[in-house]
Amino acid sequence: MTGTVHTLVGAAVGSFIRSKPLAFASGIVSHLIADVIPHRDVDPMIDVPVAVAALVGIAEKYGTDSPEFWGAVGGAIPDIEHAIAECGLDYKLFPTHIDDGKYHGKETA
Repeated sequence: MTGTVHTLVGAAVGSFIRSKPLAFASGIVSHLIADVIPHRDVDPMIDVPVAVAALVGIAEKYGTDSPEFWGAVGGAIPDIEHAIAECGLDYKLFPTHIDDGKYHGKETA
């Protein structure tokens, strides 16, 4: 899934939860679930600015102290691994990102 989708799904999940820490954790779980759904990723040059814009929009609408915002952050944060990989460090910790993308991205479509 793209970072934008993870951000928006995390915000949606967070909207059902009152606790910010639980919304953050639920956003991370939503990332895992979305990654195992067959999908195709878009070019990071498009996705990253749109995901950041989505996160800024969520912050402006709901505030940075809201469960929606923290759900969005939780949904997006596992993809930081992809940014680290783009910098030349092959570091994968998130379960759906390991094993050569077996459970993530184009390989699932």
